[in-house]
Amino acid sequence: MDQLQDFMISRVRVQILELLFTQPNEMFFVREITRQTHEEINAVRRELERMLASGLVKSEERGNRLYYYLNKNYLYFPENIINLTVPSFLRSLNNFWPRPVLFATIRSNSGK
Repeated sequence: MDQLQDFMISRVRVQILELLFTQPNEMFFVREITRQTHEEINAVRRELERMLASGLVKSEERGNRLYYYLNKNYLYFPENIINLTVPSFLRSLNNFWPRPVLFATIRSNSGK
């Protein structure tokens, strides 16, 4: 992670992560992910490769298909679930807050 773009997250990655985190026990092949996310196949492949390299997802070959699934042993697995639920939490806050909430810091006190 030496560049600013490494800290940014793409729309395609968000769509893939939402799919994977809403169905954490499922495995998906590339075309299935493209159908469910409505994203271009090359963009999906690129993001899956990045997530594989980081260890967030794993892949398994079955027959002539390569399936992708969440790596539940990934070091930051619980924090990623929180990151996906925070945007919907922020949207609900905006219904009650006088100014739009654009950013929030969440701190865990899990004792780890």
